[in-house]
Amino acid sequence: MVLRAGSAVTAISRDRAGLSIFSADQSIQCDRVLMTCAAPLAALLCADLGTGERQAMRQLRYQGIVCVSMLLTRPLGGAYMTYITDERIPFTTVIEMSTLVGRDRFAGLHLVYLPKYVPADDPIFEQDDTVVAADFMAGLARMFPDFLPSDIHALRISRTRHVLAVPTRNYQAQMPAMTTSVPGLFVVNSAQIVNAALSVNDTTRLAHASADRLLASAAP
Repeated sequence: MVLRAGSAVTAISRDRAGLSIFSADQSIQCDRVLMTCAAPLAALLCADLGTGERQAMRQLRYQGIVCVSMLLTRPLGGAYMTYITDERIPFTTVIEMSTLVGRDRFAGLHLVYLPKYVPADDPIFEQDDTVVAADFMAGLARMFPDFLPSDIHALRISRTRHVLAVPTRNYQAQMPAMTTSVPGLFVVNSAQIVNAALSVNDTTRLAHASADRLLASAAP
């Protein structure tokens, strides 16, 4: 197995020789390709998909996430997860990972995630990191009045527009198939998780089911 880090895929196409994966500086020839990116990105990367197929992938509504990750010198509430319904707070959950895995994994510091789940076109994706950080820290101070900026050892902000497709009426009829119209090209992603949540268990279950199915189809 070869893993290529920092090599973003720019296109996937098929010709008589098979499938080609293109990046900025190279191309790789393959017999089969399994794409695990979100459906709209799969539609963007592979122009050989059928017109209706690509349109269906692009039209899926997605929920995205903006997450502030912090290493703190002190704990917050001490609970692993705190769900928030107060609309004055700009994030949806406080996740204190170090209460679950232990501070020794983080050099004695406390790892905290502050996720905000939003539609893929939410304006927060265009906001500057300093604006997002200031807004989230104000919300955290409202929840924990003794929280101070000096408690922050490190802070990072991540953004992902396509996390989970939003189930709508007749969703299973719209769900992208694993086997595409392009021979040898398969798509497996979170849009195929139905009647479940985007949890580690459900994601692992999808991975095992799709691996078994695709390996069986590739058997001579």
